[in-house]
Amino acid sequence: MIGRILFLFVPKRAPFDLFDTRKKMNNIKLYVRRVFIMDNCEEFIPEYLGFIKGVVDSDDLPLNISREMLQQNKILKWDRNTYTTSLVRARKHSRTPFLEKLKRKGYEVLFMVDAIDEYIVSQLKEYDDKKLVPATKEGLTVEDDEEERKKKEDKQQYFENLPKIIKEILEDRVEKVVISDRLVDSPCCLVTGEYGWSAYMERIVKDQALTHV
Repeated sequence: MIGRILFLFVPKRAPFDLFDTRKKMNNIKLYVRRVFIMDNCEEFIPEYLGFIKGVVDSDDLPLNISREMLQQNKILKWDRNTYTTSLVRARKHSRTPFLEKLKRKGYEVLFMVDAIDEYIVSQLKEYDDKKLVPATKEGLTVEDDEEERKKKEDKQQYFENLPKIIKEILEDRVEKVVISDRLVDSPCCLVTGEYGWSAYMERIVKDQALTHV
């Protein structure tokens, strides 16, 4: 942070108009050497973090600044990368059954455990040419070798009648029961439908309702 003063405020609750696409954000004000430059510095934070308010005063940027300079400036890129890394490093939910096969395969997983993250992922389908695939939803596929595919087929055949029996017991409490290939050690896990709300999206809706109480 040498040569820079940065104050950011993150509200305790999401604002009621957070998802209003018509709203014009003027949350980040930029100063260079204590000279006001702009009050809508979109290049500092992505659109989905528009609820953050703050002031940035930099001694490292030229007074005659432009949008291209902000986008190409290495200082701003370094800050963004650090912020993303610190979010990932803080998560400790690595023992969930959803990740068993992904961990065994050596896949890297981005932990997004705050309520607002679910809305972000639903809007941000790709990042840096990589698709964001939710590990907690139906339809997760992991590439298997020939031996693993053969074991999967044998397992499907051996437990062919089991999903039907469990579905009859649980009735309408679950949409369907399937033989999963995402588990390694756990006997089962509850997965959200491909187009259904996850637990985190339900938290978002609940938090929004509470703001009007």
